[in-house]
Amino acid sequence: MTDRNLGIGKGTVWLLLVVGFAFGMFSETWQGALLWGQLPPKPAVNEQDPLQYQGQPVVELRYEGNEKVPDTKVNPYVRLRKGREFDIDAVESDVRQLISSGLFVDVRPFYQKVPDGVIVIYRMVERPRLEKIEFVGMKRTPIIFGLGNIGIKEKHLRDEVGLEEGDSVDPVAISDAARRIEDYYHSKGYNHVRVDVLEGNKIGDRNAVFQIFEGPVQRVSAIRFEGNEIVSGGRLKTQIQTKKMIAGLFGKYNPEILEGDVDRLVAYYHGLGYWNVRVGREVKFNEEGDRVTVRFVIDEGIRFKVRDISFVGNEVFSTAELSSELKLKADNGYLQADLEEDLTFIRDHYGSQGYIYADIKPDIRYLDQPGMLDVVYEISEGAQYRVGRINVVVNGDYPHTKITTVLNRLSVKPGDVIDVRELRASERRLRASGLFLNDPARGISPTIAYGKPNLGGRQLASRGQSPEIDLEVDGVWPEGYTPPQAFQAPKPETNDKGSVWHVPAGGKFPMPGDYPDGTSSTLPAMHPSHLPERLPEATPKQSSLPPSEPLRNQAHYPSGSFSQFSPQQLPPKVQPVQYAQAPRGYVARGQGPGPSPYQPYPNNPTNPNRPLPSTGNPNSSFTPTPVPSFPQTTNPGSPPPPSYYEAVPPGTPANPLPSPGTTVVPPGEGPGTILPIPPENPPLMEPWEMGPTQDLNVTVEETETGRLSFGVGVNSDAGLIGQVTVDEQNFDWLRFPRGWADFRDGQAFRGGGQRFRLEAVPGTDVSRYVVSLTEPYAFDTAYSLSVSGSYYTRFYDDWEENRTGGRVAIGRAITHDLSLSFAFRGEDVEIRDPTVPTPPELAEAVGNNTLLGFRVSLTHDTRDSTFLPTEGHYFETSFEQVLGDFVYPRFSAEYRQYFLLGQRFDGSGRRTLTVGGQMGITGEDTPIYDRFYAGGYRTLRGFDFRGVTPRSLGVGVGGDFMAIGTVEYQMPITANDLFRGVVFLDAGTVEDEVEIDWDNFRVAPGVGFLVSIQALGPAPLAFYFGFPIATGEGDDERIFTFSLGAIR
Repeated sequence: MTDRNLGIGKGTVWLLLVVGFAFGMFSETWQGALLWGQLPPKPAVNEQDPLQYQGQPVVELRYEGNEKVPDTKVNPYVRLRKGREFDIDAVESDVRQLISSGLFVDVRPFYQKVPDGVIVIYRMVERPRLEKIEFVGMKRTPIIFGLGNIGIKEKHLRDEVGLEEGDSVDPVAISDAARRIEDYYHSKGYNHVRVDVLEGNKIGDRNAVFQIFEGPVQRVSAIRFEGNEIVSGGRLKTQIQTKKMIAGLFGKYNPEILEGDVDRLVAYYHGLGYWNVRVGREVKFNEEGDRVTVRFVIDEGIRFKVRDISFVGNEVFSTAELSSELKLKADNGYLQADLEEDLTFIRDHYGSQGYIYADIKPDIRYLDQPGMLDVVYEISEGAQYRVGRINVVVNGDYPHTKITTVLNRLSVKPGDVIDVRELRASERRLRASGLFLNDPARGISPTIAYGKPNLGGRQLASRGQSPEIDLEVDGVWPEGYTPPQAFQAPKPETNDKGSVWHVPAGGKFPMPGDYPDGTSSTLPAMHPSHLPERLPEATPKQSSLPPSEPLRNQAHYPSGSFSQFSPQQLPPKVQPVQYAQAPRGYVARGQGPGPSPYQPYPNNPTNPNRPLPSTGNPNSSFTPTPVPSFPQTTNPGSPPPPSYYEAVPPGTPANPLPSPGTTVVPPGEGPGTILPIPPENPPLMEPWEMGPTQDLNVTVEETETGRLSFGVGVNSDAGLIGQVTVDEQNFDWLRFPRGWADFRDGQAFRGGGQRFRLEAVPGTDVSRYVVSLTEPYAFDTAYSLSVSGSYYTRFYDDWEENRTGGRVAIGRAITHDLSLSFAFRGEDVEIRDPTVPTPPELAEAVGNNTLLGFRVSLTHDTRDSTFLPTEGHYFETSFEQVLGDFVYPRFSAEYRQYFLLGQRFDGSGRRTLTVGGQMGITGEDTPIYDRFYAGGYRTLRGFDFRGVTPRSLGVGVGGDFMAIGTVEYQMPITANDLFRGVVFLDAGTVEDEVEIDWDNFRVAPGVGFLVSIQALGPAPLAFYFGFPIATGEGDDERIFTFSLGAIR
């Protein structure tokens, strides 16, 4: 009835329903098209039931909707690839990764079936992009005189937030950025800062705007200490990180740092023996809240004293021996620094005798009696170890350093009893050489570690570390002898009559005398891959490795050193094999087996590549690296262990190297190729008893050794000078380039550890030009060789002096502190522009003069520092015979003794007394340019450079005799030892004859100060004020002398 009343029939109703349904479908589809920014999808695209495509090939992978994000930025988040099989897990992973990337709000996969497979479409809705990043509320305060502004810079805040224009708008990231801004302000002393996000944390935002309420910057106006009696407040300030402001700058207050300062002060007092110390802090702000006064309140308590020092577990060394050099004594106050030094001494005492795994733990036992304690050293000695193999690893982009360049700086060799002091000294020499990267902050430094190297079964060499010689692989058996089947290999084309053998991986060198009962005779190995092992059953195979694989690890075995048994110890009818060696200075290639399998030492954990034990932590201990013991051989009356360089394999006694026999022939070399062989009839050595050995792994990384430097300096003796230097510390004059690639890769003329230096020093008063080459280990020995050529010009007040010549020197380190040197110098000395009137001493030298000098010198140096010594002494004496236009002898000596008079409780602030002098005597025929002069900051302060000298016609002509003495006292001025005060007394004379004319004896007391600035080098800046109170006739006085220098 209703239909009738409305005039609508059933057909019309059905029509309206169909139209409405169609409109609804169209609306939904069009709305989706508007959302995705594209036309409605084609009917062929299906996002239902993707499992139907599982395993089908992906014909095409499309990205849709990424208008601003390029495909190259999308690809890293997508696993699915064109041409691979369809994988629904990969699709789901791609969707998750794309959404989590922050680039897109939504990602949906669609699929389209095609005859060859399936098309996968990722439709994306991009996240809005940041159009602007803004900081509101920042304050910049001008500095007086318009020198700039102070405050937080916007570029620093941009670095902190980690956002850039064009990044996706991520509300969470923007909120995190606000917190980072607050943390940055806190670190700069703005402890009341607040940062709000005005824009960027809501959907639809296109900008990131941070509102910053800085508040006042809080600076520390004063730091006070109360209750400190044993240590001054100035010294305590050096122990904390909170600093006082200077002229309204610096000294920003940080509560977290202040809390850490309390702990630092407690630890400092503990180190001085005040174990009951209590430290509190009080912070007061001014009315404006921008100035802070920090007050530390200290209750020092009593200082603990040592009642007794004892040892438990020491059997190798007696208690008296271990106690002989301890700094911590009974009935003295406890000092942590002394305990650490004593622990280092005990560890070194054991470590110097091969007990490298001796575990020494100090146990501090507090007694019932207040302020008293006992120190008990608990010792587990372990076994004595000798050096096994020394393996060297040279890292770098293009390694070029010869292995011997590393080995020459080691003071240990295989077979030696391990001495940890020598290992540390070797590490120091490697670091000090400048050849290798030394960056402790990155954990990269030359290291010597215990433990076996983790090598593969084969070792090859690259140019610069070995010649193209394969040392290990093949050899020739004696004529008439047939080797065991396992050692037979196909015969190469060779003119030798014997058959060729090959050592299988992990095998040993077989010899006649390998009897069925299991007894055998084993020859020693000179390469780490030649270790004697039990012979495997399988026949070995030849290597297929390319000959260009770089050598990463090798052992120490310079040529010409051998260890032998007597002939009667060899099995009968044995013709010993003569082993080949690489040319001197290079390490041989190996193609055979790697190191023997590692067998753990009983009851000890394995820890290969273990670094050297630390010497500074009293709580540290180290676990032995397991090494199998040697079979023990008793031979009464045998000589001490020989000094040799062959690698000693762990678990094996020193084995014989018999007299010369058949020579090893390397593969790839033509018939009749013979490698270097040892000397004829080397001396025989008896077997000696050997304990366990420890391999040493030396790891270095090459660094930039070539330097081009520019510098400027000034001092009162030489005036203003400039400097240009070309310096290469890893030079090799024999490594000629084979092509431009050697220059590009840094291989040409590099790798030998030599030092080449080209120096130009122009100046106002003196100029010097030098080229030099120094070989610190000439021919891989302990001798150094130096060759140099130079041109030198000096403008004196009364003449101009030019020197052109060269010098050759040979040095030898007798001990660590004592060295001997022989030198020859040849020079052409030109004297011109003499003053008028000209004294006869100057007139006879005008023109060109030939000088040939032969010099020998002896130096003993025990100073604890080269530039600021506080203990030890320095002594040098030399004699030179000069030939040429003038013939004369020349003798000089210098001695300085440094006495440590005192220091602070913590070892800083050393006060030093120096007593020293120098003396020189030269022949009567010495020309004016080689006589002695004094004056200047290096000799007699208070006098001008060369201002103390005999004179003729008013011209300083030098003397044949010089004697100078000095007494100097140095003391710290500041708590951080940056400034040091000096009080000195210099005295001496220069005479025509070898006698002292007391009427001409000069005396000059004075004061001065030294400034140590690390950025300008280790030598301090020196400023002296000398006041002569006794002078000679015609002396040139100069009250102020100084030395400044800076090299870049």
